[in-house]
Amino acid sequence: MTDAPTASGEKNNPPQAQTRRPRFSVVWVIPIIAAILAAYLGYRTVAERGPLLTLTFDTASGLTSGQTQVQYKSVALGTVESVDLSNDNKHVIVRVRMNNVGARFLTDHARFWVVRPSFSVGNLSGLQTLVSGDYITVDPGLPGGQYRTSFTGLEEPPGIRSDVPGHTYVLKAPNIGSLGTGSPVFYRDIPVRKAIFGTPLASLSASRVAPSISSSSRCRLSSLAV
Repeated sequence: MTDAPTASGEKNNPPQAQTRRPRFSVVWVIPIIAAILAAYLGYRTVAERGPLLTLTFDTASGLTSGQTQVQYKSVALGTVESVDLSNDNKHVIVRVRMNNVGARFLTDHARFWVVRPSFSVGNLSGLQTLVSGDYITVDPGLPGGQYRTSFTGLEEPPGIRSDVPGHTYVLKAPNIGSLGTGSPVFYRDIPVRKAIFGTPLASLSASRVAPSISSSSRCRLSSLAV
């Protein structure tokens, strides 16, 4: 069948369909921005991700996964990822994810220890940890050294650090008396420095003790008085 002609002799043609171009919806702006931001943050996290440091301590007191930081001069170098027992259950294994800055501290000259509050006669240290919590710090040691990612941590802070100027003297005495770590050293009644540790020397007789003293001033050993 054919369409019936109209009065004017033209046929009835069906209307042509009109297509509309899809318009960009403002609703998609927020998801796109969120996706771009997530991609940037992910890239930045991967780019700043440093090596994995392994530390061995006698105890994990004060160390918390995801919270405890490795710091040097109050600058964060990394964060503890996990705290586990060693295979023989005698030590704890602390794994720390270092950042790019902390990576340059990983040499065989470095020493790590946990900063905790310490109270003794004439020596108060680590008091800031009462508020901020314990943290791990590092003495980078002398420049150079071989790259290393596994260390045995110190249980006590080292008496001598690479970033502290001064000299070290060994004094021999018949007995240690009241000397201890942090005992002041006087020169003409003026505090010069402090004793950093006292321990019997195997090469000396049982009655001889040698505390080591770090001095920041130039003076003869005979001038130091304990």
